[in-house]
Amino acid sequence: MRAFLAPRATDIGPRDLDMAVFILVHSVNALAYAATTERPEYLQGDAFVEELCSLVVGYLRPEPARPRPANRRRSPARRGEGSR
Repeated sequence: MRAFLAPRATDIGPRDLDMAVFILVHSVNALAYAATTERPEYLQGDAFVEELCSLVVGYLRPEPARPRPANRRRSPARRGEGSR
């Protein structure tokens, strides 16, 4: 998993590659085990695999750039903040 993600590290959302690999491997492993032992009917057809793919892709997808609001003003600092 790390070898696959490493060349794409700048294109994915998570910044800590080692943590992302840990999360992905253990999530997919846990879900595959749970489906096998608790819901074997989920392994029939493509729905379970499609949901796993959606989970992984959603996790890896970078957050979309959010446009900055126009004419946004900074609110004045409240008293007591920053003094001292």
